[in-house]
Amino acid sequence: MHATQLVVGAVEEGLRLGWIQEDEETVTEALKEFLRDRGRKFYKLKDLSDEKHERKIVLEKKGERIQDSIKNKTGTLEVVPFRSGEEVWSLRWK
Repeated sequence: MHATQLVVGAVEEGLRLGWIQEDEETVTEALKEFLRDRGRKFYKLKDLSDEKHERKIVLEKKGERIQDSIKNKTGTLEVVPFRSGEEVWSLRWK
């Protein structure tokens, strides 16, 4: 549910710790390659990187948090998500 935001958070943490060099173009390209290209290649889907109408994601810090738990409709099953309660980037499609 928050996979993209968690990947961006991991890159952000890598930058903070100095594991990744802070070059905006390099970070942007690495994220595109990881989030867009690798999955398409793995699942043998059409490469859309040259499409005119390629949709993009917009990430913003808006105080969004990962929910504490998720319950099924009957309430008989409850799952605690990875990093529950932590703040993540908000994501919307453009």
